[in-house]
Amino acid sequence: KPFRAEARVRRGDGEWCWVDTRGVPRFSEGGEFLGHVGSGHDVTEMKIAQQALRESEEQCRASFEISTVGMAQGDPITGRLLRVNRRYCEMTGYSESELLQLSIRDITHPEDRTADFERFQRLGRGEVSEYWAEKRYLRKDGKVIWVAATATLVRNASGQPTRTVAVIIDITDRKQAEAALRESEAQFRASFELAAVGQAQVNPATGRFERVNQKFCEIVGYSEEELLTIAPADITHPEDRQQYLEIYPRFLRGEIEEYVTEKRDVRKDQKVVWVSLAAKLIR
Repeated sequence: KPFRAEARVRRGDGEWCWVDTRGVPRFSEGGEFLGHVGSGHDVTEMKIAQQALRESEEQCRASFEISTVGMAQGDPITGRLLRVNRRYCEMTGYSESELLQLSIRDITHPEDRTADFERFQRLGRGEVSEYWAEKRYLRKDGKVIWVAATATLVRNASGQPTRTVAVIIDITDRKQAEAALRESEAQFRASFELAAVGQAQVNPATGRFERVNQKFCEIVGYSEEELLTIAPADITHPEDRQQYLEIYPRFLRGEIEEYVTEKRDVRKDQKVVWVSLAAKLIR
């Protein structure tokens, strides 16, 4: 029968090379088998390229599976999940087999689905080269997590989109910290503005007021806008000013963290008021 085989053969110089060998049998008029007629083609470079490709694919597969961030591949049109790694399963609470029956839309929080799917479709149509979003996932157990997702489009040799590849990072802790910070800032802002005592913040670079509350404005008789253009020394009584000018540089050098004193301020209407001042350095 005709045959074809790939085999390694030793060259005259002792090196091994791959040869693609093809042949057909020859018979005599009486039907006696005489041998084969064939050809051999050196395919060593192709074999080396195939081996390199296999190694590259194995490395890619390994990095995909053991990555410490979530990774997923999806259909560029429907968004159906085609491949997910272990970390992505942990993140969403679903098994791999369960996720491969779902789409990205299915696990996205209902309030984020419309905007997110529009961005994803633009990527699938090739209108954008990359997709990025911070959004919420709804885990299998019903818990909500925040993720940062980045996706790119993979095309075949003819340029047709074949799949999307996404990297997903759980940013729930960061989002919770940001929310706590916003709440803390809101509480501070409320306590600052509504305090029954004067409060002010000074910019260490310029030495000027950076923030003042309403009570402080009432004490010194200036508006907030006016105070933000001057420094504490400008409203300090001339006889007390030198002490302030000596203390302030020590604050900036970190020699002292807190300063408490009684001093005189000169109001805008030139009346003198005595104040008890407590200052603290914020780092």
